[in-house]
This record gives sequence, C-alpha cells and structure tokens, in this order.
Amino acid sequence: MALANQGNALSLERIRASVARSLGGTAGTYYIVAALHLAHLALTFPETLSATQRALLTAPLEAAEMATDVASAEADIAA
Repeated sequence: MALANQGNALSLERIRASVARSLGGTAGTYYIVAALHLAHLALTFPETLSATQRALLTAPLEAAEMATDVASAEADIAA
C-alpha cells in the first residue's frame, strides 16, 4: 500500500526495479507493477470508484501485506 501511495513520486521504472529487487528477479513483475498502478489509481481517486471497485483494485496489495505479516509471525515463532 505504501508503494502504491507513492505512485506519483516514483516512475514506473523505479517501481518495477523496486519490485524486481524485492522478488530477487523480474519474473512476474509485470502483474505486480500493474496491481500497484491500479491500487495507486484507486487510492488517488477514491471518489471516482465505487467501494466494490476500490476493494477489487486494492485486494492484491492487502493480500500481500497479510502474507507478509503471517510470514513474519511464523519467523518470530520459529525463533
């Protein structure tokens, strides 16, 4: 969500590079960058979308944040 909120400040290439760096490669980055771009639009122009449309556009990011939280919690338990 934080990266999507910075969509105006970051160029598409910088977002793609950040995603590729996080994933350790470029495979699949097109879809992630597209999801970030759509989420940025949903967050920037919420009044132009219905609640359902906003939820659909931000759902992939929310799912990724939940997965990160779960992985972090599991790592804490294992430690």
